[in-house]
Order: sequence, then structure tokens, then C-alpha cells
Amino acid sequence: MFNEIFQTESSKAGRQSKDMWKQTTLIDMFERSSSYEGGQKTSQINQALIYMICKDNMPLSCVEKPGLKRCMSVVCPRYKVPSRTTITGFMEQRYATTKAILKQKLSEKNNIALTSDILTLTNSTRSFIVVTAHFPNTAYNCTTEHEMVTLTGVKHKNAHTADYIKECFENITEEFTIEKDCILSITTDGGANMVAAVKQYLGDGKRIPCMAHLLNLIVDGATRDNGSVLQIANRVKAIVTYFKQFVKSVMDDLRAEQEGKKKEGEVLTLTQSVSIRWNSCLDMLERFNTLSAIVAKILATRRNAPDMITSSELSVIRDLIM
Repeated sequence: MFNEIFQTESSKAGRQSKDMWKQTTLIDMFERSSSYEGGQKTSQINQALIYMICKDNMPLSCVEKPGLKRCMSVVCPRYKVPSRTTITGFMEQRYATTKAILKQKLSEKNNIALTSDILTLTNSTRSFIVVTAHFPNTAYNCTTEHEMVTLTGVKHKNAHTADYIKECFENITEEFTIEKDCILSITTDGGANMVAAVKQYLGDGKRIPCMAHLLNLIVDGATRDNGSVLQIANRVKAIVTYFKQFVKSVMDDLRAEQEGKKKEGEVLTLTQSVSIRWNSCLDMLERFNTLSAIVAKILATRRNAPDMITSSELSVIRDLIM
């Protein structure tokens, strides 16, 4: 039925398109045709396609999907969707062009501040050192006072020693034609390797401690020093662990309790606290508070389940997340 309706609507659109073309002149038809056959219009669509893939974080294989091909055949019949190999080449060309423009812009800046951090992918041992550049925006009619550009993420091949990180700094700044004399500072966390790397690379007084890291350490330390808060957080973590690891049907019950009350895609699950992830304890407590009534109902029906937290403990959680 769906295919019949789709074909009917497509045929109607085709007849309307033919009627529209009858009203155009021969010159117009030649101009439109030439704009698609490797011309300006094809280039514009290719660039828009590259932007879509990058902006929406889509796989390069999306150009091989029948849905996209069908959509483009209806929207723009003369346009041929490029293959995965071709779009990969276009992507590399776009990257090279963008990088060249950025290098030219950076070469004209006398004051550049860098931020750097070591990131480890979730559920992976792969880690990257990421460097971001900050510099004044002197463009005419600019809407912001400064620009921020992530330069690169270099995959770690060696141990995270100060010498290795310093070498990464040197390679990255050289790659983007950033003179060392133009670097005002590098903002990093308080890790001994990062502190030593900046000192080796730029000298004393050039490292700025990351305030976000410091605040996170303050909150984390305060939580550990407060026995009652730590106890509540650990109890919530034990409940979340029970839901996620021990009984699969418990998570099914959690979803079932929300059916009919929330739209598809809005059904919530409990969030676990991870020590190396910022705000994860706060995220865990916020989600637990939201689902506390459903969690209490499910725990009451399960044997060997951890005890639900008390109403007074839940009140403490609500005060913490305010």
C-alpha cells in the first residue's frame, strides 16, 4: 500500500514537473542542464552534502543508502549522488582548504592562547591529546570578541610523559604555523605531566590552571569529606548498578512503567556515576530523583534487591541538585 501511494504521488509530481518544463525556453533548459553536469549546481550540492555529514556526524557510507539516493532523485533528479570514495576525496579536499585558511589566519595573529587536555574514548583505551587555539577576532563586523578553534586531536602512541606531551605541543604548533613567541599561555589540568610539559615547552609562568578542573576537584573533595552525602551517593550507585548489571528485566520494567506517559525516544533510564567523568555523580542523582517513584515501585517487587533510600535521604538529594 505504501509503495503504491508513493509511486502515485511521485508520478503526479513527475507530471507537474513536465508541465513546468514545457513553460521554459530552450535556452533555460540548456543553462539548467549545464549547471548540473559537473557545473556550479553540482558543486554546491556536493558541498552541502559534505556539510551535512560533518555537522550531523554521519558516516561516509550514508551516500550509499537507498533512502538518500531516492530523496535526491526526487528533489534534484539531475544530480548524481557521489560514491563513498568520491565523497571521501571531497572531504579531504575540504579539510585541506579549511586548514590552509586557518593556518593563514593564525600566522597573522600575535597573541594566541592554547588549551589542552588528554581525552580517553568511552569504553576504549584509545586516548588523544587535544589542542584548541583562542585568539582575538579582528574581522570586520565580527559578532564575538574572540575565536576558538580546535586544531587537532593526536592519538597517543607512547606513555603520557611530559617529554612526549611537550613533543606533541611542538609538532602541533609547527603544523599550524604558530610561533612559540606568539603563545601567551597554555591552559591545562593539574596533572604533573601536563604541568611539566608546558614548563618544558614555554618556560615558567605560562601555564594557566583550568578552573573547571579545579571546581570539579573541589566538589569531588567536598563530597568525599561529607560522610552522609557520600553514603547516600554510594547507596544510589548500588541501586543503579543493580538495575544495569544484575537483572535485565528490571530495566525493562523501568521502561514499561514510562510507556504511555512519555513519547518514544523520551523514555529515561538510570545514569551511573563514573569517577573520571565530570558531573557524573550529579547526573546520576538528578536522574535518580526524576525516576525515584518508579524505582521504589520496582524495588518493592524484587527479591534480594538493594533497599530503596529513605524519604529524608531523597530530600537531601533534592537539596544537592538544586
